[in-house]
Amino acid sequence: MKRYENYHKHCHESNITTLDCVVKNTDYISRSLELGCKNYFTTQHGWTGKYLEAYDLCKKNNLKMIYAAELYMVKDRKEKDNSNYHIVIVAKNQDGFYELNEIMSESNKTGFYYKPRIDIELIKRLNPNNFIVTSACVGGILRPGNDMKVMFETIYGHFNKNFYLEVQNHQYDIQTSHNKNMLLLKQHYGLKLIHANDSHYIYPEQSKDRLNFLKGKGMNYGDEDSFILDFPDYDTIVERYKKQGILSDWQIEEALQNTLIFDECENLYFDKEIKMPTIYPGYTQEEKDKELAKHICSKWDNEKVNVDKSRWEEYKKGIAYEYKIIKDTKMSDYFLFNEKMVDLAKRKYGGVLSRTGRGSAVSFYINKLLGFTEIDRFAAPVPLYPTRFMSTARILETRSLPDIDQNWAQVDAPIKASKELLGDDGVYYMYALGTMKESSAFRNLCRAYEFPMHEYNEVAKNIDAYREDKKWKNIIEESQKYIGTIESISPSPCSFVLSNKPLSRELGLIKIGGELCACIDGYTSDVWKYLKNDYLTVTVWRIISNFYKRIKQPIPNIRELLNKIDENTWKLYEDGMTSTLNQADTEISTSMLKKYKPKTDAEMSAFVAAIRPGFASLVNTFLNRKKYTTGVKEIDEILAPSYHFMLYQESIMAFLVWCGMKEDHTYDIIKKISKKKFTDDAKEELRQELLHGYKKNLGTEKGFDEVWQVVDDAARYSFNASHAVSVAYDSLYGAEAKSHHPLEYFETVLNEYRSDNEKTSRIIAELDYFGITLESIKFGKSKNEYTSDKETNTIYKSISSIKYCNEKIATELYELGSKNKYNSFVEVLDDIKKKTSVNSKQLTILTGLNFFSEFGGNKYLLNVIDIYEKFSKCKQISKKKLDSLGLTEFLMKKYSGKETASLYKDIDNVGLIEELCSHVENKKMGIIESMKFEKEYLEYIVYTNENVSPLYYMVTDFKTYKDTTKPYITARQIRTGKEVKTRIKQGKIFKENPFGQWSVLKINEFSQEFKKRPNAEGKWEATDELEDILTEYEVIR
Repeated sequence: MKRYENYHKHCHESNITTLDCVVKNTDYISRSLELGCKNYFTTQHGWTGKYLEAYDLCKKNNLKMIYAAELYMVKDRKEKDNSNYHIVIVAKNQDGFYELNEIMSESNKTGFYYKPRIDIELIKRLNPNNFIVTSACVGGILRPGNDMKVMFETIYGHFNKNFYLEVQNHQYDIQTSHNKNMLLLKQHYGLKLIHANDSHYIYPEQSKDRLNFLKGKGMNYGDEDSFILDFPDYDTIVERYKKQGILSDWQIEEALQNTLIFDECENLYFDKEIKMPTIYPGYTQEEKDKELAKHICSKWDNEKVNVDKSRWEEYKKGIAYEYKIIKDTKMSDYFLFNEKMVDLAKRKYGGVLSRTGRGSAVSFYINKLLGFTEIDRFAAPVPLYPTRFMSTARILETRSLPDIDQNWAQVDAPIKASKELLGDDGVYYMYALGTMKESSAFRNLCRAYEFPMHEYNEVAKNIDAYREDKKWKNIIEESQKYIGTIESISPSPCSFVLSNKPLSRELGLIKIGGELCACIDGYTSDVWKYLKNDYLTVTVWRIISNFYKRIKQPIPNIRELLNKIDENTWKLYEDGMTSTLNQADTEISTSMLKKYKPKTDAEMSAFVAAIRPGFASLVNTFLNRKKYTTGVKEIDEILAPSYHFMLYQESIMAFLVWCGMKEDHTYDIIKKISKKKFTDDAKEELRQELLHGYKKNLGTEKGFDEVWQVVDDAARYSFNASHAVSVAYDSLYGAEAKSHHPLEYFETVLNEYRSDNEKTSRIIAELDYFGITLESIKFGKSKNEYTSDKETNTIYKSISSIKYCNEKIATELYELGSKNKYNSFVEVLDDIKKKTSVNSKQLTILTGLNFFSEFGGNKYLLNVIDIYEKFSKCKQISKKKLDSLGLTEFLMKKYSGKETASLYKDIDNVGLIEELCSHVENKKMGIIESMKFEKEYLEYIVYTNENVSPLYYMVTDFKTYKDTTKPYITARQIRTGKEVKTRIKQGKIFKENPFGQWSVLKINEFSQEFKKRPNAEGKWEATDELEDILTEYEVIR
């Protein structure tokens, strides 16, 4: 079989710039091996794709990976020119790899306009000896009608013998014309032809898969959709060229033979060695180890005054143990960098780092000394193992890196600090790829087949139920081929790659939205050993930071926090006042906390671990504080910190250590059990090893099988104790603030969630408990943010939290109302129109919400606005229109300066409007109208009316499910605003007295029953939590 090389191809990685493909790298590599190819190319639209993944695949399959891209070219990348032209650039060697990265990065930095674009200036930065360049497809730099002669000659002149004219064998006029043009240029300039497939799939029959994918996405590419964009064998290519009839036999052979030029490309080299940046570039490893030791000793000298002297030796021994792990694994650079970065971020850039932490990092005491957490593992409420974070065995055997996830109030500070230490080109977001899941693949195929959305959408919600359905079975099966197809790209939510080397050259950059990202994702960075730091913006810590700024106090450390917590703090959990508190801010967690009633930080940590889905079979035993035992007294003693449950991964680690295993191997064993990575033989070998230790400790194997089963089960659900402790303290920071400074805390959280109406509604529901009044928006009082008044224990609502309103109008209206005195609403309207950007819709909303209540009832004021809008700009009024406008001759004579036979002119607009308004009745909206208006624009209701009987309720929410005679409703007591979530169990009652949303019901009382929930086996069982049931009512309206 004759060989050629397929350098111009695209897989689904091209989809990030242009939705185009379904096939993967693995599909191309299989076909390359089948056809005897020696090379595999990374060519994608606008970038080089996941080339490190491709490199690994090539190594495994004995292929040479060649670094290439099909780039977009314009005359001047800095101009807004969307008429780009394709060009294929292939790197011949490692230098070419770096140079290509540099110009692609620059095209994203300074040439991005819809797509990253290069120009002649960037082309000339490339060393022509390091590249092979082709003119690309019919959309390339030589496409018909393109005045690119100067550009072409410049490119050809730069690359000379390394520039090729690309031909393809598609059977369409646009391609035949293109090929004829290539032959003319070949003859005129003496250039060489090269064949390209422009593959977008492997086999011709896969064209349908691609077209269905594109059609489902609403895409089509005109004539190109009819091209055969496969990966054919040599003979098929020749046959297609002959059918096309443009190239001679020897030209066809030349074009194919020239693809073998890529055999000359050198092997690229990428290693999986750890790529740890350093801020001590001139130091040896020994000197860096000593530098870290010096820092640790200095920090311990400052910290030990907070530790009981009797425990100093214990602490020093622990520090030495942890330091030895760092030294033995040569990871001093990691800790030195993060120590400096965190200090710089806090001190210079005002960053607020969580006092707790995330993941296992808090189990390493050195992390506390260096300022990454305030949690002291020696004083933690549950045992924490340093090897859960980092062990010599794990790092040296798996060559993994330490991983300290950092929670910040805002991530600007750590990003700036990292860039200050490593340079702007050493720190970038990673990217994250969005791939089709089963439901999205199914929906996309259904759109391609033009099925009605209401039909396929229901199927997509529960595909398992329809796998054997006669109508949908084949569609579901066909859609499977699209699962995993890339369909989007975004900056990683929190992951950054860090390096001493310029990442624009090492990895390349890609612009996603407004963010420049390195061309690497989190998984690839782990495999290829790039340093990844996670800087997370955590709302809880932004709230804590803003709260302490509000009360003008420093954020307490953990020790100080625990001294502040008292019975009032714990009572919030018991009474269900848990909105905005971490791990407690949902209805289900609130109800669980009311049952559990935690009283210590240890109990709060245990609660965090216990509410995970995997613990469901034991959660009621835990919440109800029922006694639990493993059946073995000695093991119960080991598990005392977790109340005899194997609640934490550290609980299992304690058992494994008790059985004689080395601590630094225990976490790896837990991971292997949970991920089912043990073979049957290896698992049995582990079982026997544990049994040996068990018998050694107890003198019997009695009870071991039961405990082994608990370990096997717990490995799948147990929670990281370090993370549980951190999350528990995060919750307690909020609870302490809320219990002792409720006014300032609620002001803070209302501002934080002012655009989240569901959260806001939940927050507002708690204000009565604390005796706080929420004042509706008021002209001259309300600002962009919620504000509070300590003397009256009142919070004033924010204008920008209201639907369709914004910060700008909030500021403008506050300026008007606070600095001016108005005699009438008309004067206010006049200033609003002249001095603010408030539009008619916003004005109507604010008026309906009683913003201007000092000037009258909202219904009256809305009528005033109508009158104002009608007459404020009238310079003259036709006498014929008086009746239709509701005007009289008397009024017009009074307020016009001039009269003609047909017109009243020089109208005194303000006087006329004021008089018309004086005849409008000063009324407020009715009860239902008010509540509907608030529901629409506040998205919650604040209206109350003390004159209404306490038996009268408004139905503000109304939902039914399968049985439409058993609605779930929210009944709001009109007099007080108290809301009751209830339901009707007996459909007969509803049939006899039907109602709906906004009905008014007279309810004497609600019945109460114990709520039912599914247990671990899926069976419904009663809980000890009561719910309100509606059994008797009268429909009033």
